[in-house]
Amino acid sequence: MAELVMKKEAKKAVHTRTRRRFVIKPPTDEQEQNELVNELIWWVQKKDSYALEDFPISKSMAPSRFYRCAEDNEYFAEALDFARYTIGSRLQKGLRNKELDKDFVLRLLPLYNREYRSLMLDKIKQSKDEPQSFKITMDCYDSECQEKRGQNMRVCNEMKNLPS
Repeated sequence: MAELVMKKEAKKAVHTRTRRRFVIKPPTDEQEQNELVNELIWWVQKKDSYALEDFPISKSMAPSRFYRCAEDNEYFAEALDFARYTIGSRLQKGLRNKELDKDFVLRLLPLYNREYRSLMLDKIKQSKDEPQSFKITMDCYDSECQEKRGQNMRVCNEMKNLPS
């Protein structure tokens, strides 16, 4: 009987240990960081890597702490740049091959391509200086905006059908 109770307690202890999830701190040692970078480079070259945040999450690390490693380690910073541009390139190829949604890619591209981000920031600054030169539109998701958009589409379609 005592043996049965001990087995149940052991099983319960194993179950609670496997159920817990811990957030792991990124390594502070440069050599360990470089090993992590090598894993990152291997990971980013896989075809299904579209979000850089997925790598630290898969390692049970907070992405914000993971990115902070680049402040002290130059190799780490270069690898993060490489990973960003690799994912940005993959997004652009997916857009060109019509495998990915245009809106999805255009919203993510500034995160992964610094040149595109600076171009967009320049256009935003220009639009503030000269309101008529560049207009940035954001999708509206409330019902009133959707209704107005529907009315505008109907008017456009009616104008196309008018005799010349």
